[in-house]
Amino acid sequence: MCSHGYKMPAQQLGVPLNNAALIAMGDMEREFWLDLLMQAKQEIGECDGRDETELFTPTESLTAKYRRALAEFGGERYYQMKQLAEIFNFPA
Repeated sequence: MCSHGYKMPAQQLGVPLNNAALIAMGDMEREFWLDLLMQAKQEIGECDGRDETELFTPTESLTAKYRRALAEFGGERYYQMKQLAEIFNFPA
């Protein structure tokens, strides 16, 4: 489902990637997360306004960043990554 139909759960399931978390990271990791989140936001924006009932298919670039986040930066612990998994249809 696109972001226009997505509601944030009342209880966060994971660590937030907020300013405090980002500041505590090294420069490379922080830049990676900011880039991933910016690209995801852009792709969600492109999805808005469509009458989509299925998950949105991400670009290859976003898919690669999503996989890297899981493999290199422990992305599964961040609730923003869980949100992206509910919005996008990341290939297995």
